[in-house]
Amino acid sequence: MALLVSMLVIPGAYSQRNFRIIERHPTPDNIPEVTDPKFILREEPASTFLNEYEYETITIGVAEGEHHEMFGKVADIASMGNDTFLVLDSEYGELRLYNYDGSLLGTFGQLGEGPGEFPDSPDHISIADQGKSVFTVGSGSHFIIAFEREDVSTFTPKLRFVKDLIGSTGCAMNGHFWFLGYTPSVKGVLHKYNYEGQRVASFLDYYKSPREYISHRLSKMGSIACSEKHGIVALNRVNAPVITGYTEDGEVVWQIKLADFAPLQFIELSPPGWGGDIPKPGKALIWSLFTDSAGDFYVYYHVIEGDGHLFKIEAQTGKGTYLGKSPQAQVWDIDSEFVFSASNSPFPHVVIHRPKKAGSN
Repeated sequence: MALLVSMLVIPGAYSQRNFRIIERHPTPDNIPEVTDPKFILREEPASTFLNEYEYETITIGVAEGEHHEMFGKVADIASMGNDTFLVLDSEYGELRLYNYDGSLLGTFGQLGEGPGEFPDSPDHISIADQGKSVFTVGSGSHFIIAFEREDVSTFTPKLRFVKDLIGSTGCAMNGHFWFLGYTPSVKGVLHKYNYEGQRVASFLDYYKSPREYISHRLSKMGSIACSEKHGIVALNRVNAPVITGYTEDGEVVWQIKLADFAPLQFIELSPPGWGGDIPKPGKALIWSLFTDSAGDFYVYYHVIEGDGHLFKIEAQTGKGTYLGKSPQAQVWDIDSEFVFSASNSPFPHVVIHRPKKAGSN
């Protein structure tokens, strides 16, 4: 599913307060080297995705209206199958189910301490068990809460556990939940939990830095998605231009490089501090990493003062295809020919892009 890189942008703050930049991250030794040309993906300027001649749009969300007509903040989108999809509203602390015509079918989850309630704002969602389970992840209270789909629009609390790690991105597949995060007492940053909340394995090294606080903080930064059908976890770390696919045993199966991706970087400061670098035209941010109903991966990145770009990556082989630039839509999910985008500006809204019927204008 769509899992965003969180970056704290502090334009001009370090110059105004006499901070000195020590390092920009990710550093070269934290970016995997990819040299095989078949795994190096490039943009193709002539290709455009979601053009108005092939797609019509339905917009959900208004600037002013009733509660059910507005969103507080769109945090994630996930297709459920059966022509339905979920929108996670982190400000309202709820999940909303829609059909592909944009009709609201139901709402579940809320802020609170009871069963199926979120102790603070949920960050991300992941669909597992062939669409029967919905996992929500929260970073503030370190929770993972799951719901079971009883019928088309009915969801009931399934499980809840508090993870012993700091981080906010994860995905579920095949009876396990995968989480990107750290704790000083555990070696590894990619962690595998069972549904009882027990951590059964941990993989991958910490982010490399001589300063422990930077290593810890950047170890939890990234985007992750699970291909339940193929048993592959895709991971992007620290907004680097590389996506890596892992087996359920933590073995690397492929790595692809986004050759035209110029990362918006984190900055390390002295006196000790860190944040996001000043956004500059041409720099880019991994906006979403997700799977479709066939279990293949997609990565969408946005270029500052430029276009968004969408790539498809086959889960089994790592073979990548450039699908096109997307000047208007920030793509969060895809199901068959339907594409879902969202933005929280100028107000929170979701857009369904569906193919035009033959003969329509």
